[in-house]
Amino acid sequence: MRSMLKLFYINRSIAIIFINNFWNILKGPVSIYILLRTLTPEQQGLWYTFISLSALTVFAEMGFTNIITRFVSHEFAHLKFDNNVIIGEDKYLIRIISLIRYAIKFYFFVIPLAVIILIIIGFYFFKTISSDIFIAWVLYSISSGINLFVSLLQSIYQGLNKVYEIQHNIFLGSIFTTLLTWFLLCIKLNIWALVISNYVGLIFTLILLIIKSPKFWHQIYVTSIEHNISWFKEIVSLQLKYAISWISGYLVFQLYIPLTYKYCGAVIAGKLGITLTIVRIIISMSNAWISSEIPKLNILVSQKKYIELKQNFNKAEVNGFLFYIISGLIFVFMVYFMKLYNFYFDRFVGLDIIILMLSYELCSLKISFMANYLRSFKKEPYYILSFFNGVMISFIIMISLLKSNLIILFILINFLNWLVILPWALKIFYSFEEDIK
Repeated sequence: MRSMLKLFYINRSIAIIFINNFWNILKGPVSIYILLRTLTPEQQGLWYTFISLSALTVFAEMGFTNIITRFVSHEFAHLKFDNNVIIGEDKYLIRIISLIRYAIKFYFFVIPLAVIILIIIGFYFFKTISSDIFIAWVLYSISSGINLFVSLLQSIYQGLNKVYEIQHNIFLGSIFTTLLTWFLLCIKLNIWALVISNYVGLIFTLILLIIKSPKFWHQIYVTSIEHNISWFKEIVSLQLKYAISWISGYLVFQLYIPLTYKYCGAVIAGKLGITLTIVRIIISMSNAWISSEIPKLNILVSQKKYIELKQNFNKAEVNGFLFYIISGLIFVFMVYFMKLYNFYFDRFVGLDIIILMLSYELCSLKISFMANYLRSFKKEPYYILSFFNGVMISFIIMISLLKSNLIILFILINFLNWLVILPWALKIFYSFEEDIK
């Protein structure tokens, strides 16, 4: 077992991410089965539309949680943990505490903005359904705002090379929230199950985070800083580029479901929602190697250890691709046998669309790995490419869904990704590497 773990470059952090995602795989079929048994096709479409629309918080958050993880890691490169508090030279200690306080204050502005954005968008989508659905959406929007704050605290702590601890918290929180959601669905609460479980799960996750590191958070609160550092100037230029990438990412990854719901109906939106959920679990697990390495990559850049940096990146990328290909093939065969035995196959999109999805997501996975590597240098060279991709994907979605043609949608996205976006991304990546040398 140790030899296998070493061969596939699996450390403790990767293992917990894998366990977390393996739980997602286990809960996925059960969740889908319970959704199929307790929700009508129209309610299923509404369920996945709620989840997709909540990702609109990106328009307020603008990739800040990712930025803060990288900045915290760069500052922590000169410090260390001792008895659950940060120790080191005062100049570095003051910088990291000042950075964390700036991030928390910034979110007091971000969270209300995010909630307002969600409520306005939800009014457009749900105003004609019923007042109960819109009230549920308002409450769900508020919980999404709270989720932003919890995610910020997790990102801060993860930036201190605490990937294992944060992923462990996410794992426990996911188990608790999922079990509660299943129970609420079984007692026929329908869409309210999503709203209630979200609130209770967030409170549970926040408590776990505070219990795990009370001394650290107390240190952040009580440490006296005579001269505040102006992080705004250092972060804002990078965040503007991140904002373009993150908003474009929403258009690429989250726009399918709401627009399918709007133009093709709740039934087709539900089919697409379930299928995309499984594909994105595969993507998430494939990203486990690079996700677990992000704080370490940031620290290596700060320490200028570029050879070790590239070695770690290459190992993570190879293992991520191998896992994606194997998992994608398993998913295709699984759906094939569901069709063969007529087991809820009509709740998924067709095999041809699934293969097209897996094809373009393979391209996206490669770009994701390269983007994470470049962001370790506190750079965002893909923001123009991301903007172009987001605009083109939006255009393709609109013209395809207006004709209710999913197969054309994913064929066009494949052409865009493989013939334009990936070659462009590779050119940027290798140009950046040449500049480093």
